[in-house]
Amino acid sequence: MIQFLDYFFTFAHLFIIALNSLGWIFKKTRRINLICLTLTFLCWFGLGAFYGWGYCALTDWHYKIKTQLGENSLPHSYIKYLLDNYLGLDLSPYSVDMLTFGVFFSSLTLSIFLNLKDYKKTIK
Repeated sequence: MIQFLDYFFTFAHLFIIALNSLGWIFKKTRRINLICLTLTFLCWFGLGAFYGWGYCALTDWHYKIKTQLGENSLPHSYIKYLLDNYLGLDLSPYSVDMLTFGVFFSSLTLSIFLNLKDYKKTIK
């Protein structure tokens, strides 16, 4: 069961990362993209005020599973974990955070702009 949960959280993480990063591109996914980006923002900065900036509940739950599977010294960022373990990169945590925030805020800006543009078309 623990191994299944690890796969489930890996899929969930990859899905959310892809949706947050690319969901603004397709008109059919723009609203859910904006909702997902908003929830991510609320976790990072709302819950982050209590648990540490950039806090992600999904990463917290996933890391508890990974710890039970014997993985230790997990980085703060799940993006860093992916880059280290799946792509063999070893970027600094700061670089990964800046890249993550850059992609996130670019996606958020594009999503807001395109969702407003779509909304204005519907009220004409």
